[in-house]
Amino acid sequence: MIAVIGHIEVDPRAAERLRQLGMVLECATRAEPGCLHYAIGFDAQVAGRAWLSELWDDDGALQAHFETPHMKEFRARLAALPGLAVDATRYRVEAGEVLVRRGHRT
Repeated sequence: MIAVIGHIEVDPRAAERLRQLGMVLECATRAEPGCLHYAIGFDAQVAGRAWLSELWDDDGALQAHFETPHMKEFRARLAALPGLAVDATRYRVEAGEVLVRRGHRT
């Protein structure tokens, strides 16, 4: 599996636009083959910062994600936002274990 953790920052005045773009991307990405988890969360303390967490079956699924029309559109629109900074790291996941599962929903 492949995990991606990172964040995107924009000028706080562009935070709502980032939120809108992120919601569209998140919905489309979750339907992709090989996507096990995809979430964009917004920082409660830093206006204009969004946190990314992703889990993919393999490198092929992640690379295919980068080529989707919705990802290309997101990147193009994101690039136009003021104060843009992006930091994301890919991790190879060898194993995982449940830490807590209570009242689990699918």
